[in-house]
Amino acid sequence: MSFLDGNMTHPFLEACEDAKTPFELMYVGSLISCFITILFVHANTCGHTGKIIFWMVMFLLFMLQLYADWLDLSAAMETFSVPTDIFNCYARIVVNSPNFKWSVCSTLCSLSTAVFQKPEKSKKIKFSDAFNKKKLWRRFKKDPISEVFLICPFIITSIMTFPIFFTHVLWGQIEYCWFTMLMLMTSDICITVGKCICRVKTKYDDEGNPKKKTKVQIIITVVFLLWQLGCYSMVYYIGAVLPVNFVSIHGLVPLSENYTVVYNETETNAYIEAVYATLLARNLTEYNNEMFFGLNATVFQKIEFAWVVI
Repeated sequence: MSFLDGNMTHPFLEACEDAKTPFELMYVGSLISCFITILFVHANTCGHTGKIIFWMVMFLLFMLQLYADWLDLSAAMETFSVPTDIFNCYARIVVNSPNFKWSVCSTLCSLSTAVFQKPEKSKKIKFSDAFNKKKLWRRFKKDPISEVFLICPFIITSIMTFPIFFTHVLWGQIEYCWFTMLMLMTSDICITVGKCICRVKTKYDDEGNPKKKTKVQIIITVVFLLWQLGCYSMVYYIGAVLPVNFVSIHGLVPLSENYTVVYNETETNAYIEAVYATLLARNLTEYNNEMFFGLNATVFQKIEFAWVVI
């Protein structure tokens, strides 16, 4: 039985197939998530009331997806007889969920609060602020509501990820360290390209003082900061999702032989084929039609599609 065969009707396969988001939409969704959060929270464009409404909607979508993931897992547990299959099902649902993407993006946005509040003085995002207690406490005192809603998804997702951290996440990054390094290299290249295109050189007046940036320069800086956030989210999200997907099939606690993928080629070609198949697990056009634009798409699927995007 092929694990990647879309015609399978086993609840485990359905749950994992439904959880798979096309790579393109996943990356674009990360950028949009960061942009919307910055627009409503850091820029405060809609005022305090708009910020409260924004967090209510985000929290509702997060809890709806949490409930949907639980339903997928419960449906699969009813038919499984091997404990490791249930455990692998749980691992794949957790990391492929849109909630995982949102948790990563919201955490990154929390760390970049100071940068987006004063883009005219910013050069890059410093993620070392995550370990700075003074800056964290300063952000919390300035906007406790936003910080709670930004940090809580990360805490919830971290608790859900903890049972699979050593068996899937950490082991997957060790076993497939080449892929993690590829993500890091790709991210660095993209950030370097963004600097070349969007970084504005600081100009000085006759007295040697730095001149203030124009509105156009500030917009360009914000675009680069958003691009940088998207690159970092790609590393943290994709760099964890794909290794976990691989480990659930071939790792420490693989699927039982009833659900194991069998390739008819050499070991090396089979490995490359598994990577390729995982990256292209869902076609973007088919996914969009199934989840939103198709006539058979349900209201709940449309809501889930919107949550993937934002």
